[in-house]
Amino acid sequence: MAAVILFLAPLQANASAKKPRPFDLSKIPTDDSWEDTGIMAEEIKPCGRDYVYMGLKKIKAKNEEDDRYRLHVRNMVTGDEQLSAAEPYQHEKFIGCTPDSRFLFIENSPYQLPSELHVYDTATMKKALTITSGSESGGAPSLHSFSPDGRYLLTDEKKSSIIILPDGRKITLLPLEHQLGGNVISATWSADSKKVYAIIKRGPDELVIYDVETGKQRVVVLKYNDSKYSDHIGVGILVHPETGKVYIHAGFADGMELSSVEYLFMFDPAELPKKGKRNVVKPKFLGNIFATVECGPGGTLLFSMMPDQEGYEPSFPKAYEGIFLADSDGKVLKRVTKSEGKDEGCCKIYPRFMPERNFLIVTRQNVTLGDEPFWRDTIYRKKNFQQPR
Repeated sequence: MAAVILFLAPLQANASAKKPRPFDLSKIPTDDSWEDTGIMAEEIKPCGRDYVYMGLKKIKAKNEEDDRYRLHVRNMVTGDEQLSAAEPYQHEKFIGCTPDSRFLFIENSPYQLPSELHVYDTATMKKALTITSGSESGGAPSLHSFSPDGRYLLTDEKKSSIIILPDGRKITLLPLEHQLGGNVISATWSADSKKVYAIIKRGPDELVIYDVETGKQRVVVLKYNDSKYSDHIGVGILVHPETGKVYIHAGFADGMELSSVEYLFMFDPAELPKKGKRNVVKPKFLGNIFATVECGPGGTLLFSMMPDQEGYEPSFPKAYEGIFLADSDGKVLKRVTKSEGKDEGCCKIYPRFMPERNFLIVTRQNVTLGDEPFWRDTIYRKKNFQQPR
């Protein structure tokens, strides 16, 4: 079956100057199997299989510089919530959690040096470990994402190192940029944690498939049109854990500036030649104006539509706000959520899916011109889904 293009604007350099024509919303059925849990916060992020991280709770003091903050998590199976002891967090960067949700990694003051990496036990929210060195800059290493099995954590360090958790398990910090020898724009893991897929900029757009165990690299040159040195650049990548298909967000580059229009491409690594360290691939064009894309259940994609980034207004009717479901080739199947209709100028919308528990976290960011941006996260769940223990 041919890929379904969501918008009918042509793929060309000046596409951003045209208003795209959306698909017919009246023909897209609503998926009524999702319900709002009523759980809402300024920040909600998946924290392993069972928990979500819900940001900081401020404890105000007489002097603003004496304010303290408590980290906040929720067990989505039991409903229990935990808060850490109050600490003087000015900035915090949530790194992630081990896959079993046992340990949470948070970086304190990631924009200032020295930086500290704190590891919390989510059952008690007591600090289990603090890392204050290991980076060439003298602070904690800059970390990115856990492997699905929790054995690796991507970092921008030049050397590999190991974190030993209180329960004895070891996490290897993987120095990806040093290993690949180039500027990593975006990276993600295969479902089996054996490979890292990274978009790297060193000449033409290249995707490197890095074997973690052997250190071997396979380079895929992304050929978005008839020229090897395309004017399109990849800015984001994800690999679907069920199908293994690779999805790439790309945009038209005018010099060093990225156009506001983004495109979604896909290719299947299973179709690559069995031999060869360097292959040229022309990925399949799935559509334009995909704002955000997340892997959904059963090989599907969850996505929202692209607002006009320059005008800070949606480039499609307000009725098209929300999260949609598409198949692996970009064909729109259903609508999952609708606009709440409360916020003028809202929203950039981001989906995040927790597959083991069938929870969908939807982030809405207000982008009204002239206003301070705000974030609001809401959790949806599948109706009648029996949570495994």
